[in-house]
Amino acid sequence: MKKFIILSVIALYSATGFVKAQSTDKESFHAFLEENLSFILPSAFEPNKAYVTFVGTDWSQKCLTESDNMYKNTVYLITQIGGTRKTEKLQDVLKKTEAFAQKNPKFFWAQYLYAMNLLKLQSDKLKEQWQKTLQTEPEDAYGYLLLALYAEDSKRKQFYEKSIQANPRYADAYYEYGLYLEEEEKNTNKAIEMYQKAIDINQHANAYNNLGSIYVSNQQFDKAKQLYIKALEVHPKYAKLHANKGVVEFYTEDYESAKKSLKKAIELDAEYGSAYFMLGMLELATGDKTNGCTHLNKAKELGEQTADQYIQKYCK
Repeated sequence: MKKFIILSVIALYSATGFVKAQSTDKESFHAFLEENLSFILPSAFEPNKAYVTFVGTDWSQKCLTESDNMYKNTVYLITQIGGTRKTEKLQDVLKKTEAFAQKNPKFFWAQYLYAMNLLKLQSDKLKEQWQKTLQTEPEDAYGYLLLALYAEDSKRKQFYEKSIQANPRYADAYYEYGLYLEEEEKNTNKAIEMYQKAIDINQHANAYNNLGSIYVSNQQFDKAKQLYIKALEVHPKYAKLHANKGVVEFYTEDYESAKKSLKKAIELDAEYGSAYFMLGMLELATGDKTNGCTHLNKAKELGEQTADQYIQKYCK
């Protein structure tokens, strides 16, 4: 009897230790996702993308060998799929992602990874597997956000709300929900609320940008300018914020400030077609036809098709 009790205690201790390890790995996995989710959206696994780049942590580095732990295995497989275009390697990984999905039918990330592997291989099985993925109930805010971004329209709103409910401090979920509310539901007031929440949580750069754009649309130029000034104190190297601040200054006829802001945006991002376009329009408006036409042509070269009508009108 004593021997049985001792063995039972050992078994209980071992099981408890395993649960603690799983729990720790789950927390580390969620931290990894929060830092890297923008890199592992479905668009990151499109066939023309060569590599998915991750922000490395000590924990994620430990995941880069195969593991029976489903959280570590998820990171391992993400890296394998996202790190190559080679068909033979992707086919080898496909066997692992398929087995992972079959072994864990209710684990969202197992289904998601198999779908992304199929996407990378441009497989006919992708549609069927993506439907399975969409029907899997995630256990975290990050999975719900992916479902919100890629589910059918009738379900997107509930997934955004579930993502926020699962992690009320997840700024990206508020930002993406705000974007959905603004663009799809035309609910500007609710979108403003979501953008502000994202800003309150972590000074979310894109939320600043979109909130400012709403103010501009409502002709609240002073409010927009002050918002962009505040945003740039936190994100001084974000080209879009400089460009949008320049747009506000252009609208309010503060042309010198607008020129500086737009040039700063181009300095930070030399491929920023919209900034070249606005700078060209500003220069035309202030009588600098030579530079205006040069910048409009550069904008067109970078894919800003709106520039062409002004080139035809003013630069002949």
